[in-house]
Amino acid sequence: DRTQKFIDVAKAQVGKPYVFGADGPNAFDCSGLIHYALNKAGVNAPRLTADGYKNLYRGSSVNRANLQPGDLVFYYYPNDRGIPPGHASHIEIYLGHGKTMGTDNPSEGARVEPIDWNAFIGGARVPGLHKR
Repeated sequence: DRTQKFIDVAKAQVGKPYVFGADGPNAFDCSGLIHYALNKAGVNAPRLTADGYKNLYRGSSVNRANLQPGDLVFYYYPNDRGIPPGHASHIEIYLGHGKTMGTDNPSEGARVEPIDWNAFIGGARVPGLHKR
């Protein structure tokens, strides 16, 4: 199933370095990892920013209570890139059980970690990933 493949491809990148603007296969930024894993899972997704994916999938947004493994989660963190509050400055993959997979830190690289509810601004279900 595409959702499991998306998760498995992403998790296979654990430990790879974070590099701003990178989209694999040797290094990734947050949205580069999403792009890489979606396409490997058979979803023809464009290369966008975190906020770009939030806009692209706004028609299939999900709230905190309805998150399922394979959903995208969007965060807002204060930043020096001109991204205003309410817009996504970061994106990760929800794995279930309060865990996410993503990359945002050069010192840690791609990793699985607890979801950051303090920065969470929404989720989205990728059309074509989940069977309806």
